[in-house]
Amino acid sequence: MALSFAFLLWQQPPASNGVSFVGAKPRSAVVQRGPVLCRPALPRRTPRASQNVATFPRRGLAFWAVLGSLASVSVLVPFLIFQGKLTLHMALLLKKLVQVAQDHKYKLQALSMLPFFRLFLMYGGCGAVTTAVLVVTLRRTLWQSGRFSRSKASQNVKPYAMAIQPYPKHPDGSPTITMDSYRKLEVIDQDDLYKTFDGSRKSWEKLAVCLCHMSKVGHPWKSFVAKLQGHPVFQALAERDTVTDTSLFLWLRHVSDKDVKRHLMRELVKHQPVPLATAWPQKCFLDELLWTMMAAPALVSLKLNSNVEGVSNYLNQIFDTDFARKGSRFGESQHPFAQIQFDADMKPESRRHFAVIDVHGTTTPKGLWPLELAKSCQFLLLHIKEKDLKSREVQSFVKDISTGTQCKCLFIMIWDDVCLEVREDPQQGFDDEKVHILRIPASEAKNVTASDPPSIKIRQQLYPELKERLDQDDLKQSKPMLRVNDLRKVMNAEEPPLWESLRSIATSCADSFCSHDDGLLNRRFPMMHLYRELCQVERDLTSSERTDNRHEAQDLREKRQELQQKQKTVKPSNLAEDFVKILVAENSEANLEQLYKFMAEEFAQRGKQDVHVQLAMSYLHKEVIQLYSHSEELKDKDGVVEAYEKLVWKGMPFEMLDGEHMHFPRKFLADLFKCLNERVGEKQLQVCSTVGPQSSGKSTLSNHRFGSRFGVSAGRCTRGIFGSFKVTDNFLVLVLDTEGLQSAERADPEFDRIMMLFIFAVSHYIDITVKGNMTEPLKKLIQVCVHAWKELEIHKVPQPNTKWIMNQEAVQDRQHHKESFQKMFEELKEVFSSDDDVKSLRDFLKLDGHSINHSIATVPTMYSESTFVTNAEPEKFTRLMKADSFTEACADLTRKMLDHFHTARKEEFSLDNWLDMSLAVFQAICWFPTLTSFSDIKQINQRKQMRSWIECMMDSTFETPEKKQKHDKVKGALWQECREAGEASIKQELPVKLKQLGVFSSFAKHFFQKSETLFEACEALN
Repeated sequence: MALSFAFLLWQQPPASNGVSFVGAKPRSAVVQRGPVLCRPALPRRTPRASQNVATFPRRGLAFWAVLGSLASVSVLVPFLIFQGKLTLHMALLLKKLVQVAQDHKYKLQALSMLPFFRLFLMYGGCGAVTTAVLVVTLRRTLWQSGRFSRSKASQNVKPYAMAIQPYPKHPDGSPTITMDSYRKLEVIDQDDLYKTFDGSRKSWEKLAVCLCHMSKVGHPWKSFVAKLQGHPVFQALAERDTVTDTSLFLWLRHVSDKDVKRHLMRELVKHQPVPLATAWPQKCFLDELLWTMMAAPALVSLKLNSNVEGVSNYLNQIFDTDFARKGSRFGESQHPFAQIQFDADMKPESRRHFAVIDVHGTTTPKGLWPLELAKSCQFLLLHIKEKDLKSREVQSFVKDISTGTQCKCLFIMIWDDVCLEVREDPQQGFDDEKVHILRIPASEAKNVTASDPPSIKIRQQLYPELKERLDQDDLKQSKPMLRVNDLRKVMNAEEPPLWESLRSIATSCADSFCSHDDGLLNRRFPMMHLYRELCQVERDLTSSERTDNRHEAQDLREKRQELQQKQKTVKPSNLAEDFVKILVAENSEANLEQLYKFMAEEFAQRGKQDVHVQLAMSYLHKEVIQLYSHSEELKDKDGVVEAYEKLVWKGMPFEMLDGEHMHFPRKFLADLFKCLNERVGEKQLQVCSTVGPQSSGKSTLSNHRFGSRFGVSAGRCTRGIFGSFKVTDNFLVLVLDTEGLQSAERADPEFDRIMMLFIFAVSHYIDITVKGNMTEPLKKLIQVCVHAWKELEIHKVPQPNTKWIMNQEAVQDRQHHKESFQKMFEELKEVFSSDDDVKSLRDFLKLDGHSINHSIATVPTMYSESTFVTNAEPEKFTRLMKADSFTEACADLTRKMLDHFHTARKEEFSLDNWLDMSLAVFQAICWFPTLTSFSDIKQINQRKQMRSWIECMMDSTFETPEKKQKHDKVKGALWQECREAGEASIKQELPVKLKQLGVFSSFAKHFFQKSETLFEACEALN
């Protein structure tokens, strides 16, 4: 027994016990459960929670246990010689038990077993007691001597952080991070978190919130984790390298619900390696990767010999990856740890064009899922030793892989202890052109860097072959890639039931938008066809009413009524019905994201860009929203609006204003906001809007500041106005993203003025984003809109707070921009005539006095480029890394905005009240075109002068009795003509009549509006 105890102490403890794979089918009705969820342990490295020490020499205890067993044998010898009383009594007791068993007719040969039991009890009982006493005594003695004492850095650390984790979880096993807590808008200062982190549960939860926010806004963890590794709490752990971005991600995933796991994976896969399989804290595949991965050719690296060391570091130097150098501790022999890294963060014109997968640890050729993974990839690296070439298992493995349809190239990397440089060997028994054998100097490659000769020469061997294979037609057409289905087979996970329907929808949309067949598009989107026609009728009707063309206006009203009746009877197409099923189904957010991926693949195969995918998704949503708002044939309308309410609450952007047709979907938004009111409670609504020229980075800044998901692309990516809800402890924040102003595609200055004026009137916080210097057209646009905002005498946000954001500025000196803005403000003041206008300009733009110091913010360039030279063809890769200065500037902007919401006194709006106010503002802007019809403030001043001159002319014309008598004569003549000739004749002859009074014909219309007599004539005509 003591020898067995010594053997157990000598061995390292396993990480988990019999945990079933995620997505795998159970082999029996009984499912073994893994370790307790509140104690996820790093395998083979960290001590038990009860020990509460920094290190623990297990092999030393094993040595003392062996000595204890020998001592117990020496103690038992006198008992054997002198037949001690204890042994005699135990033997008599056993004899009694045997007699009882014989009396009950049990067939036991007790007499022959009696000596065996006697010896077993003597050696086993006394040996176990003696060994236990020795172990406890020795451990207590060594502890008091200081041999096992903690380091000085950990003396003030709370015991909670020294437990088996070190990462905590709720005791009841429930996730710490839910979707509600993940989407909360909360910016945590990293420096403050570092200073106050003490290892308590509260500080761990604060760290989790900080990491979630960083991933949500696209901030890489690398620099922050490097800073955390120097903290005393983490230094006091069993191993300092326990705290890495990989271990933090596995912990954060472990304490998150399924929706948060998918969101974390979706964001982190863009700029760092993500796990594919792990055994810590339990054996599982990360099946959320199925929802987030990108289809791409893949290269997988497998190590078949445990004596090969430094493979992950070698891959990093060859392919410019960031794989964990000690990732094998997160896996087991039967379930190794694997990571995958895509090239999504590289420049499109200078990228790797394939994903790299690193399977950490040693893999056996008979391994189940690594073999399936190798069969699913196009390129394979096998790391072996010289003796492995003659192994039948290795030869069979290579033959099995190379003969597969997916495999394009297989490299056998022999880590040779004798060779001095990288060289290619002839095929040794592998008669296949796909197989290449390369010898690597093992001693140099273990700790090699990217500029060392072993790295350069291996790249010169690999890249030309990879480029030749990538240039083949089948890979160019995106056919034999590592797709979701291949990875699903590796994970032994079933395909979600709605994915087949998602593929059908994606194919139908791609055919509709790429076939240039308007009939097919109208049949699949019948409501959108009527919607476009109705919006055109509305625009023509507005134009006719402005020109007072009443006959045409009446015809357009009748046509509008006819189209509205048709909308009520439109039946949803099969495409719309399938899309509604996706919306109302469970896990609709993930299904919509997967639909976007399927669409991207379908459109890419037809040569279309990502902007066409965004347009197709917008069409689907608009079709369903129009059916919900107008059609009587749509079933389950309550389910549709509830589905959208859940999606919007989780952060999905929604359309506030259709920029193509200038349409405000009032009914849908009213029902949507009504459902959201139940979740909001008493939180105060705050509206933050971003406005600025096209391609100034508005959507990108919003995504990195608030974690929103607005569409981003080169050129025109936002059409109209889109909104996204964010939640804080006290506020409900509505983030509005607007279409870029002064765009070449639209080229409509009046549209720009309408958009900016609407944002000015409905927002509490406005970010005017400018890339580069202020242009003259932008200055004129701001002049007109500030003046129109003052003239808009309707219920609106009283005084919005304006922030000027100079985006992607190389010059970060605020004083430099302050001087240019002050100069611009002086230019603006010159064109405003009255002091009231100047005051309004000053209060609104905040570019005068002390306020200018707080109203200007500079944001540096988003990316810092890192060039990786391959010394082969292709020559280099360019990685776009998020600059820390950019992410810090975005966090600072968000923090200041939240502080402003807490300190500023604003008029409180509920969702319904704000929506009614926004609709009233939009209608007022459309009904009074004079608010936005002038191109600059000079035209507005000229209009004011004309009005003043007309009023003076009226006073001078009618101030004497003779002139009054003449006025009465004209009045009588007008009344007579109204009766005889009617409205049309009056309008034709009225300018001539007024000209007789000495008024210029060009001012006849204004004179008509100001004259009392002519007002009576207008009332009679109406």
